[in-house]
Amino acid sequence: MCKNFIPQMEVVVALRSPIAYYKEKFTKIHNEKRIKVIEVVEGGYLELGFNLYRITLEIIEKEGDSSSSNIISTIDYELDEASADNAAFVSIKPLEVIAEAIGMYLKEKKNDANN
Repeated sequence: MCKNFIPQMEVVVALRSPIAYYKEKFTKIHNEKRIKVIEVVEGGYLELGFNLYRITLEIIEKEGDSSSSNIISTIDYELDEASADNAAFVSIKPLEVIAEAIGMYLKEKKNDANN
């Protein structure tokens, strides 16, 4: 990947969510340390009064098991005082769901490769 290329992604959220759509941008990608930092740049949380909504993902290899890892997810945010109640929308749950899906996908690929 080109050093100056910072990918952006458009996200569409489930119907029950008060956040219908937002765009996020990778603001830091450190492949050696396995750290990715993503910030919402349009819509979603910004429309709910958030001045900042940042997700940091750090992938840490499990000791003694190079085929397995843990993902440490951190959400940092800044919110207007008038919108303080919207802090209730901050949740790590969507990241858990994504991590589980990735894990299942990687297991399937590994099983396919072994067959």
